[in-house]
Amino acid sequence: MMTQQEKDCYNTYLSSSRIAKNKPFKYRQNFEDFEKDNPSEYLYIKRLCNFFNKYPHVRHAEYFKAPYEIYNKEDYFDLKFFASQKAIKTYSIYMKQKKDQSPDNPEMLDFIKDSLRNIGSYCIHNNIQLDQYITHKEGYNYCWLKHLKEYKTCIYPLFYWAEFTDLITNLPADEKDLFLGDMAEHIFTYKTRLNTSTQAKHMIMEGVKRIKKITDNSTNSIDK
Repeated sequence: MMTQQEKDCYNTYLSSSRIAKNKPFKYRQNFEDFEKDNPSEYLYIKRLCNFFNKYPHVRHAEYFKAPYEIYNKEDYFDLKFFASQKAIKTYSIYMKQKKDQSPDNPEMLDFIKDSLRNIGSYCIHNNIQLDQYITHKEGYNYCWLKHLKEYKTCIYPLFYWAEFTDLITNLPADEKDLFLGDMAEHIFTYKTRLNTSTQAKHMIMEGVKRIKKITDNSTNSIDK
């Protein structure tokens, strides 16, 4: 019998391929005997679930969307493709391209929303106030470096903290290369894009206000 994770994985694959082609879709409801009737597809679903479990930072919908954005939208990419190394590389290319999107791009706005949620959740889980996030470390590295690398946050919400650009400037070269790649070289370009945005900057400021209330209240209650 298929697990709920396997069912969700299949339906995300199904919906992403249809949405990429601007076609309607329905989630599959009946998975009875799916693994018996579709043994090869089930094998790839299991491989994909193992991959997602091993790399939980991979964004599932974007993973299945990636080849339609990088290659031809009219192509069809089956489960065998998504269980391959080429699909993993395609996802990496796609996510890197997303970094260069305008902050007011609808996809980037969604990424910003997810980023704010993740930052808020991280602060609550680690019992820190929002203002402490930018200097909080895991071991020797700032937590936001790892979050950027793993696509748990995009760069734009981090400009809320005035010291962010200075922190990047003062990072050792090996850390910049490992965690940021070419983002470090274009930090002021990202900052300018955000400052001239019409939606993203407002979204971040409003989101930060809500998160700050939650995290500050959470840590104050813990301190008491």
